[in-house]
Amino acid sequence: MLFNLSLKNNNSSIELFVVSGSSWSNCLSYAEGTRKEVQSIILSNFNNVILNDTSLSGFYLIVLKDTTTSETTNNIIYDTFNNSCNWVLSQSNKEVINIQYQKRSFIAI
Repeated sequence: MLFNLSLKNNNSSIELFVVSGSSWSNCLSYAEGTRKEVQSIILSNFNNVILNDTSLSGFYLIVLKDTTTSETTNNIIYDTFNNSCNWVLSQSNKEVINIQYQKRSFIAI
């Protein structure tokens, strides 16, 4: 499962993470182990996750609309902008609604 985790560090700034864990309580245990204040843990609503380079400090959120069914999907790609764009171009019958960079480190627990 993927979770969006928000932590407040000692200088009161907020740090955001995407956490892959087996359960909400598993994610909470990780968060408490950081000794930072837990702001929120939310189950993610990403349809597709592509983890090409999880060492990056952020990902591209790409919202696509199917031109046949009008269904939208939220896709996150941990990769460079160019590689993310190449992935978009490889999707057939899709229209780009939004591409947005989000600074969130990936954590696998």
